[in-house]
Amino acid sequence: MKLIVVLFAIAACGCGEPRDLPFGTTADNEADEDSEADGDGGADDGPDIDCVDVWGIEDNGIVIQPETCLAWSPLSTDKMDWFAAASAEEGELGGCGDDCPDGAGYCASLELGDRTSWRLPSFDELKDAALSDPNIPDVDAKLWSRDTGQGTSGNAWVVDLSRAGFWIELSKDDSGIWVRCVSDS
Repeated sequence: MKLIVVLFAIAACGCGEPRDLPFGTTADNEADEDSEADGDGGADDGPDIDCVDVWGIEDNGIVIQPETCLAWSPLSTDKMDWFAAASAEEGELGGCGDDCPDGAGYCASLELGDRTSWRLPSFDELKDAALSDPNIPDVDAKLWSRDTGQGTSGNAWVVDLSRAGFWIELSKDDSGIWVRCVSDS
């Protein structure tokens, strides 16, 4: 019985296989090979992200997630509802249906470090971060995802990074939830 559980756990984690990242890339160093091959040293829309084996914290409070190389902003200074956190585009990507935001969203207006391409994380990005046991400041907080819940378009997924496996749907009107934005570059 124990052998079956261990095999199931290994198969479920996808250990050793490339992981899908946003915009069609994977975490198997394809991006590093592409930037070296073009000879420009990785010159693109944003700064180079130094991807490490453990959660890394930069001087400006930006945290780099291992394997995915996502940059995570510090915790928002205020709690907010989902409509203030998500932009119209993020809401549509998250399947907002009839209950989409109409504003620019918190992350879209964030400028931190050399990065200006901040966005609200997807539910899967937040779950992945929580399951990797992040060792980062202010980790104990429920965070909005861009994704609408399955039960009703009036709910969105919320994840607590400090409690692996803790995610729930909450009303988008709940103004007591924090935000951490992510940047791919």
